[in-house]
Amino acid sequence: VGKSKFHVRNSFQFFGDINGLEIPDGFEIISLDVVSMYTNINCDLAIECVCDRWDEIKNHCSIPKDDFLYMLKVCISSTVFQFEEKFYQQVEGLAMGGSVSAVLANLVMENFEISLNNESQYTIYIYRRYVDDLFLVVHHNDTQNLFAFFNSWCPFIQFTLELECENRLNFLDMTVVREDNKLFCKWYQKPTASGRYLNYLSVQPA
Repeated sequence: VGKSKFHVRNSFQFFGDINGLEIPDGFEIISLDVVSMYTNINCDLAIECVCDRWDEIKNHCSIPKDDFLYMLKVCISSTVFQFEEKFYQQVEGLAMGGSVSAVLANLVMENFEISLNNESQYTIYIYRRYVDDLFLVVHHNDTQNLFAFFNSWCPFIQFTLELECENRLNFLDMTVVREDNKLFCKWYQKPTASGRYLNYLSVQPA
């Protein structure tokens, strides 16, 4: 995972892809975010996405497909944790912080992108994704219909929509500004940021 042309590794790559880019008239910048992505990806969906990509996975794995899928299902359906004096088992979704959860979540999103390319009838001028945060440049007439299309892909995977305001949109730790149909990026800092940093040599728990 993480090797598709839509994936961004960090803000620096996003800056390199977006800063100074010219967009056509009538297009706007939007961002979408998956609602509680990890816990809304159920085991069956994750296994289905692994099966869809098995021809790629098998080149890096000597375990037979049936055994691999069985072991994977055991891993993602056996999440047990303790709170105070009681033990709980997660019955739906991927575990937050699970070692395989991030890989499967990215795999699900990459499968979504394949469907988006194959099935969407809307013009997407720019599409970039960092885990579950999506940045798009789309025609303003298509925004709401495209948003509905995203939310129709899977009943478990639902998105929220944020539109640009005063030609600006925050994405990751960047503010993307549209000036004369060109995009420019600058660092974004939350209003609650204190400007204080831990001393690099201080002893702090990881």
